[in-house]
Amino acid sequence: MDSKGKLKVQDIYIGKPDAKDELLLQKSNEFLESYVIPPNFSFDDIINKDKMFIYGNKGTGKTALLLYLESECQKHDDCTCTSFILFKSQYGNVQRLGLDKISRNIVKTIDVDNDILQNEQDFEYIWRWIFFKHIVEENENSNCGIFVDDENWTNFVATVNRILPERTSGKIFKFPSIVKIGMSYSSETSGTQSIKPELTLDFNEKENLKEYTQFVSLIDVAAKQFGKLTRTDIPFYIFVDELEAFYADDDILCRDLRMIRDLILTVKLFNDFFITYGFAKTKFICSIRTEIVNSVIQFVPPKEINKVISGFSWPLIWNYSNTNSYAHPIFEIWLRRIELSETRIGNKWRFAILCG
Repeated sequence: MDSKGKLKVQDIYIGKPDAKDELLLQKSNEFLESYVIPPNFSFDDIINKDKMFIYGNKGTGKTALLLYLESECQKHDDCTCTSFILFKSQYGNVQRLGLDKISRNIVKTIDVDNDILQNEQDFEYIWRWIFFKHIVEENENSNCGIFVDDENWTNFVATVNRILPERTSGKIFKFPSIVKIGMSYSSETSGTQSIKPELTLDFNEKENLKEYTQFVSLIDVAAKQFGKLTRTDIPFYIFVDELEAFYADDDILCRDLRMIRDLILTVKLFNDFFITYGFAKTKFICSIRTEIVNSVIQFVPPKEINKVISGFSWPLIWNYSNTNSYAHPIFEIWLRRIELSETRIGNKWRFAILCG
């Protein structure tokens, strides 16, 4: 920038190809102020109506759109509670450091070891438990600002907490192959409820039918108790991102695809819960890569996942057919970056003149 206040081309911050890199470089204001909403996008359809999946090819800006949605939710109501759940097979330590530095709220990574549950065909109940556990943690972290702390909440938490993973570590949640289940029983002498020594459920051992049945029963009980909870008026949105599979090994790939398939179905189920139970301003919002869905349909039983996605997704497509080149979304991003740079040195932006 020269002494006369004229902006030079090299002084314009254009940005990074990846939105997470943009925000990690502490350019969050520049990102949000210059963000271009994709064509035909409807904030209301995602937040207030039935759309819950942002669907598009790799590199089309799904994570960026989730971060923009989080920011917009905070703008609409600064009491809004949000969090991110990330699922990514072979998630490296460097990658884990991403969104937790970007989002102002909780980011939990679901970490999956390659040697677990390769033969498991159905992950829906495991995901239900993980989602219930996440909701419990979120409400406790917000001092019960999302759900009212009453007897129904106490009963729900007690049921969810009877299922314990073998190992967890802060924001990194290890996808469980083994869980401990506390069994309650009534004392014949005192009539009080107690907890028996824990049962161990190994999902890799199919002969543990009794333990698995108990696990499923607890999740079903938690779902019924969940419907009795009382929501506060604080908006609550959970963003699910980074649904990626490990393609280097066929068995691991199929396992990851089954996990992602059932994760998507569980997002739909929980949003159905929220509607059925009258939990307003409460939603899971999930980004999905087109190629992942295609792989699910090709390599594993899809469970009609295509119907769920086609009925409740918003496709992220940057189609451009306008004859005015200045209206191209990419060019609009550049113009907004120039405007931002000019404004910050006190120059008046003259976009209308540039566009003729």
